[in-house]
Amino acid sequence: WTGDRDFIEEHYDRIAAIANYLLRPEFLHEDTGMLMASRDIWERNAEVGILPGFDIAHQTFGILGLRDAAYIAKAFSRMEDAERWTDAGKKMRQSFLDHPMHSMIENNRIIKRRLLDGSIQTELSIANIGKDFQKQFVPDGMPLASKGVKTWEPDISECFAIALGVIDPRSEIAKNTIEAMDALWSQAWEDGGYGRYNILSEPDSPGPWPLATMYMAAACLEAGDVERGQRAISWLIDKAGAGG
Repeated sequence: WTGDRDFIEEHYDRIAAIANYLLRPEFLHEDTGMLMASRDIWERNAEVGILPGFDIAHQTFGILGLRDAAYIAKAFSRMEDAERWTDAGKKMRQSFLDHPMHSMIENNRIIKRRLLDGSIQTELSIANIGKDFQKQFVPDGMPLASKGVKTWEPDISECFAIALGVIDPRSEIAKNTIEAMDALWSQAWEDGGYGRYNILSEPDSPGPWPLATMYMAAACLEAGDVERGQRAISWLIDKAGAGG
């Protein structure tokens, strides 16, 4: 960002360690080159029913991170690193878009989570939550604390790839994904704003999030959806920024 080569060179080993960490066998799926875990970007994990698989946010930021790490490596003539990270990022993106079993696209829109067997995880269940964990992290009265399966689609992280250029923001896939996100606007509250995900799977108090709304504003503007983008920006100014 700054163009300070000395700063980058001083910290190159740390940058390399971070990039290589993604490629450890416990995270990198050999066939697809995608990143696997039992966790999502919002810090929900196996304790609340997330099954081993591929999360949309992990793939998005993995693709971007490896691309940028390769750019840095090339700028400092670390060609072995540059080639390894470029190849890994390209394979991850190709699988994201087109893998016949594990792509992050379904029904012509981006999905939240694909499991290792190729199926799509669409819900969480209180039955999968340990009692001690539930008592500490999913208090009574929170949506996820009630009995039964909880739908967790859609999820605002599905728009990250649109906002950050991993997919063509003017594509039908982007358009369909953004339209699906409308379900997250003003879900169980008045005055607008996007929630992070379907509040039925919320372990905390449900409500609109400025960060989620910011990403949707960015995705909408990249996609040319000015009306939705302006709605999100107006909410950020008038509601999230009120009194600030």
